[in-house]
Amino acid sequence: MEKTIDISKIQLSLLITLMWMAFPVLTSFLILYLFYKVEVKGLSLAFLSLLIALTFGLIAYTAKSVSLDEPTDITRYTAQFNMFTQIRNFQDFVITVFVTDSGVYLVFESVMLMLAKLFPTNPQVVPLFWVSVSYFFLALTSLELAKFNGEVSKNTFLILLILVLFGTSLFTMEVELLKQSSATGIAAFAIAKKINGKKYSWWLFVLALLVHTSVIIFVPLMIVGKSRYINRYFLAVLAFCSLLSLIDLNKILGLFGGVLGEKASFYSEISNWQITKINYFLFGVFSLFVIIIILVAVSVKHTTVQTRTLFNVIIISYCLLLIQYSSIHNFVRYVNLYSPFYVICFFFILNSPIRRYERKVLVLGYLIMMVTVNLLYTNMYLHSDYTNAYMENSVSRIMTSNVYSFLTYRVNN
Repeated sequence: MEKTIDISKIQLSLLITLMWMAFPVLTSFLILYLFYKVEVKGLSLAFLSLLIALTFGLIAYTAKSVSLDEPTDITRYTAQFNMFTQIRNFQDFVITVFVTDSGVYLVFESVMLMLAKLFPTNPQVVPLFWVSVSYFFLALTSLELAKFNGEVSKNTFLILLILVLFGTSLFTMEVELLKQSSATGIAAFAIAKKINGKKYSWWLFVLALLVHTSVIIFVPLMIVGKSRYINRYFLAVLAFCSLLSLIDLNKILGLFGGVLGEKASFYSEISNWQITKINYFLFGVFSLFVIIIILVAVSVKHTTVQTRTLFNVIIISYCLLLIQYSSIHNFVRYVNLYSPFYVICFFFILNSPIRRYERKVLVLGYLIMMVTVNLLYTNMYLHSDYTNAYMENSVSRIMTSNVYSFLTYRVNN
């Protein structure tokens, strides 16, 4: 029988917030324990998820480029932030936006301006803000999936949250690909809402698009997610996309010109990116899960629009990643940030009509595998020639520091 705490949500949230300010990292683990022990009605799931997201943001706040080869992207965001501090009027803002990113990242640039004006001497607020946004929307995506059957399934939410925080999401990539990672998190939340038939999901998706245009590839998920044709002819769709995977789409898109065409041409000319073991591993596990889901789908009919949409989202998202395979730069970026779709895939299997024992073995095995791989990858990245350091990579210091210690930790990128 689940325990309940005889205290209001506001009082409990206030108490946890005070504890979080003293020990944000340790309190984040306490929050996960509370998700396990306390009934849903006694917790503010979204608010507590925000505190966890802010914890990741605080760690990102301490990022310092220590690369032996070339500076990491955190230095580029610092330079961009410093440029925005020089903006004096609206005309300067418009010119700067079009000079830096051709005006396509309007929301990201607007937030950059706001941060530059509020904290003109502290560019570290950029990773603090956007990494927090990324992890918060990843948590909200997990929460939305946990509402698939109506009421929130607390156990499902906790499993998905642990998976997305410590398994499928690569923290170092969330920081390195700051703009794309936050846009992907917002887009994933919009797609999860679409799966559950919620309104206003398109507004969220447009917001994500104005943060980073990379999420434009997810437009098919929003348009044909409910299609009976995808559900019926998914094998033909997979076969067609397998053929497309042999073509470098960046070179094709570059022929059309325009802002997106120019970016595609630029990415197609990048030659120093390689598909690594972690990329192959993530794509391989994703492929294995898609095969399992197809086998389940063949034996179980999708009786509701919601279930059909969930299946379609998995098939289409897999195809969208598959067709990037020959565009190495695109493939590496997407496969590193496809965390919410790995979670959606896992969620489908979690809700499949399999035996309880098999489900427990699957959940435990997958969680252990993904957390272990995540830790190994993070350790490898932190000891590579191209890397950031976080609070001098001192685990004890990160674990025991309070919010003030994080915010007064200054770096020069």
